[in-house]
Amino acid sequence: MTQIRPVFVLFLAACADTAPEPARGAASMADPEVLMGADRAFAADVAEGGADAWVSWFHPDGAMIQPGV
Repeated sequence: MTQIRPVFVLFLAACADTAPEPARGAASMADPEVLMGADRAFAADVAEGGADAWVSWFHPDGAMIQPGV
């Protein structure tokens, strides 16, 4: 069995608490009611506006990938 080196253990300990801060608004998006409200708004918009409404919800950098293209 290989012995874990102390330097490696220190490296792991240093990395354990380096998670980035969540984006603004991320905490509220963790709330199931917020998520369901956004989903209902999306569904209602798409039901009324069809594919154009669906595409309007894409991120500005978003894209549709067409098969075979």
